[in-house]
Amino acid sequence: MQPGKLIALQLFFSGFVIIRNDINFKIGNIYVWTGSKKQAYPYYSKSVDLIPGNAGARLNLIDVCKALYKNRAGLEQLNYLYDHQQINFPKRLLLAEFLVHSSQFEKAKKIIEEAQAIYPYVLPETFDLMGRLYLLSRQPAKAILFFKDYLVLSSNNPNTIYTIAGQYAKTGNVTAAWKWLEESMKKGFRYSWVLRFDPSWKNFRSTKKWNALISRFPMKKYFNHDLTVK
Repeated sequence: MQPGKLIALQLFFSGFVIIRNDINFKIGNIYVWTGSKKQAYPYYSKSVDLIPGNAGARLNLIDVCKALYKNRAGLEQLNYLYDHQQINFPKRLLLAEFLVHSSQFEKAKKIIEEAQAIYPYVLPETFDLMGRLYLLSRQPAKAILFFKDYLVLSSNNPNTIYTIAGQYAKTGNVTAAWKWLEESMKKGFRYSWVLRFDPSWKNFRSTKKWNALISRFPMKKYFNHDLTVK
């Protein structure tokens, strides 16, 4: 084949790929606008496969993955953006979150610390992520430190207070565990399902102090199911 014809053929197929990529990207957008992220997913995925450098399509694909709980697929896309230096700040934090929950603790820590260095102000989310990192890597004493820092910046969130209580229970600091558990319930943590099944309280639930504490704070109702803490 003559060089001129070969170049023309290459340009034709290149243009064909660009058009297909654009069509898939726009169909994905239409499905997102109509509220169907599940149907948008394959079109964004095809768009990324056709032109891997299309950061816009990849960012949209990540948003859809997060909404559909396709964390493994989302993590793959986030890693691509990070490795190719195309990642924005919110997605950097999302990558750290996905890495924490996939037990890739060292890389997650590196990315969180990078985010803290990049951002000019104190960023509460990074303290929460570091707390979760140490919680999931079974280092409760370190987790407590970061969750306490996060608590200062998150207006005494009862869920965070409860998490600190559970971490104290895991360190064996019974006094602190009771103190923080009671404080979390005062602030509104009244989830009977969690309190019944959280393994942190395995050695607490059979005590009189546990029963007295539970009786002081009415639990949230779960429809018509009986989930009284026992």
